[in-house]
Amino acid sequence: RVALSAVKPGDRVLAMGEDGNPTFSDVLIFLDREPNRLRAFQVIETQDPPRRLALTPAHLLFIADNHAEPAARFRATFANHVQPGQYVLVAGVQASSLLGWQPSPPTWPLGPMLPSRSMGTLVVE
Repeated sequence: RVALSAVKPGDRVLAMGEDGNPTFSDVLIFLDREPNRLRAFQVIETQDPPRRLALTPAHLLFIADNHAEPAARFRATFANHVQPGQYVLVAGVQASSLLGWQPSPPTWPLGPMLPSRSMGTLVVE
């Protein structure tokens, strides 16, 4: 595992391919990289297993209303449109264990970053 702040163009990162399967993709450039800027992050806490995701409202998550949906049928949704009771696709978790979530207050961490990849949607932890 590598912190997103340590990733640089040319590195390969885990991404979600068009078919819903994990794949590796080259980082091309950073569209947003401001390590000293404060920005409001939305915190989404999952229930089972417990996870805490801090992301901007414009981050995309793969969401479904039914945990039994295959990964390829989850839809990309902005973080600020995710609703309680929906399920968040998580790498390394079987479809039967996908996560619902509970909202929590926004935080103000430093350093928004948005790497552009050659394909897929970036998977982060």
